[in-house]
Order: sequence, then structure tokens, then C-alpha cells
Amino acid sequence: MLANVTNRGVDIRTLTYYVAVTLDGFIAGPDGADPTGPGGFWPVTGSDIAYLAANYPETLPGPARQTLSVTAEGEHFDTVLEGRRSYQLGLDAGLTDAYPHLRHVVFSRTLTGSPDPGVDLVGTDPVAYVRELKRQPGKGIWLIGGAELAAALRPEIDRLIIKRAPITIGAGIPLFAGPFAVDTYRPVNTDVLDSGVVVATYERRAGTSGAEPGVASDATTGPAIDRESTTPEHPDAEPSAGRGSATPRHPDADRPP
Repeated sequence: MLANVTNRGVDIRTLTYYVAVTLDGFIAGPDGADPTGPGGFWPVTGSDIAYLAANYPETLPGPARQTLSVTAEGEHFDTVLEGRRSYQLGLDAGLTDAYPHLRHVVFSRTLTGSPDPGVDLVGTDPVAYVRELKRQPGKGIWLIGGAELAAALRPEIDRLIIKRAPITIGAGIPLFAGPFAVDTYRPVNTDVLDSGVVVATYERRAGTSGAEPGVASDATTGPAIDRESTTPEHPDAEPSAGRGSATPRHPDADRPP
């Protein structure tokens, strides 16, 4: 299990950027489409799905969980965050709430109302929102993307879980789309799947902030909410108890018993 961290004796929830990426560092092609979807450049294999079902069942979208008869709650995450464009991938596929088993938060200033009662819309500063969310009890927080939201949240990212595909594409949406900044992580685990996908986990080294050299780490990007970029992770952002509110709440709020 990805444990939360302790700060001054208080458990703080962690933010994990868990995302698929090519060998040359792209999470989607130039068009921003889901690379694992129909016609995508990254076909998902049986070994990939089996690994996710066994290790990260909560990251499978609701329809996939139903098809695979996956009922495990999962140990790592109970909340998922994504930007406007990555959420649009789900909407285009007819999924207004691809993760009904999780609390689902979408950052957007352009959506005027939530398309689903299980999805919280947030139009405020993502860093301030995540800092407040981390103080609430619960499991870890999963950041799906996209690239610009990930760049805005870099000071708050505690872990990276990179599912690296054995392919290159030459151009596309990068892992982070933002200004130059230096972060340092330490590797903590690596799994090599039969498909050739390498799942690598990294934890942030103490003292690195994600800020541009010479710039305070609190100088974050509110405008990134408007520019939300696309992510290749399934458009399945996992909704949960938030139910349309822009205020962080306990992740179990409104959940059925």
C-alpha cells in the first residue's frame, strides 16, 4: 500500500501522479486522444489488465471492473483528480462518471455544471484545493492528468507511478506541460510486465518543490484550470462522494454504507 506521510505527528494524504507514458515522455499523441482507446497507438494487453486488477483495481474504470468482475476496493486511492480535457475523453465515450467507486474531482472554469451528480467541479486554485484535501482523512489521491494540471500541481505531487510503454511517438502531450522546474525523486519499486510495460514508482526527495529555480513553490498556476490538458489515462476519472461540490469533503461523505 502507498502509505500516507506524517507531518508533525499528523497523517497527510499523498498525491500520486499515476499515468501511462511512452519511452520518449508523452502521455498522448498530438491530437490528445486516448492512446489506449479504439484506433489508439497503445493496445492494452491481458498482462497489463491483470496487473492493474491485482495491484491497482481502483484505477480500472467502472465498466471494466464490471466486465472483469472486479469488486476489490483497492488499497491506494479513494479520490481521483483530472483536468477538463481528460474528462472530455470520458464524456466522448459516453461516460459521465467512469469511476463511480471513487470520489471524482474535475478542475474546470469552463464547465458551468457537473454532467454527473458523482463528479465534483472545482474552478478554484488546484494547489490550494489539494492542500486542503490532503488534510482530510482518507486514502491516497490519484492524479490522472492532464499535463497542464499536473504541471500546476507539481509542488504537491508526492509520488510518480509511471507505466512506461515500450514505444516512441516523437511528438505529443508531455508528462508535464509547464515552465522549467527541477524535481528530484528516488526510485522505490519497478515491475516489468509480460507486455514490456515497465511500472516504476518514485517518491519525491525531501526538499524538492517543483518550483522553477529561484521561484517560491507556492507560486502556482490558477490559469491551468482553464487550459487543462489531455491525458492518455483512461478518461475514467473516478468520482466519489463529492457530488458536485467545489469544497473538499471527507471522501466517504455521501457514500452508501
